[in-house]
Amino acid sequence: MQEILKKYKTTLKGLTSEEAQKRIQEYGLNKINAGKKKPLIIKFLEEFKDLMVIILVIASLISYLAGEKTDALIIMIVVLINASIGFIQKYKAEKALEALQKLVSPKARIIRNNEEMEMEAEKLVPGDIIILNEGNSVTADCVLIEGNDLNTQESILTGESTPVSKIPSPQILLKKI
Repeated sequence: MQEILKKYKTTLKGLTSEEAQKRIQEYGLNKINAGKKKPLIIKFLEEFKDLMVIILVIASLISYLAGEKTDALIIMIVVLINASIGFIQKYKAEKALEALQKLVSPKARIIRNNEEMEMEAEKLVPGDIIILNEGNSVTADCVLIEGNDLNTQESILTGESTPVSKIPSPQILLKKI
């Protein structure tokens, strides 16, 4: 255990707030960046990629070229209304999902400044001592330094339906790091 603590420059009392702030500056927040968002116009134009919509646009062009301007106009209005409704629904769904993610940000119990506390998981840094209890989710990559009959559900990663037993083994962990 002491080897792991030394490797991560931490103690069982946890990091100090100052050291944690330095590590946030060095490593960044514990979150996955969503990447660049597409401009709204691109999202709207993507509504026209559906095969049925393309067929309707072609039918509208053929109607127009055949002199059926009223039919062509009606088809195009239907296509535009359909694209607008689809775009608005997706936009509202994205906004609702963003709001939910902000509302339900994962939390972690840690030791910092020699005190047990709960904080947002995105503020975890390498060297933080995370306390896991039964039913908790692991909110960051971590090294197990102590455990008692610990089993994890890894089905989302491996597809394996049975829990996997975890055993602290600093020698093995230090070789992998």
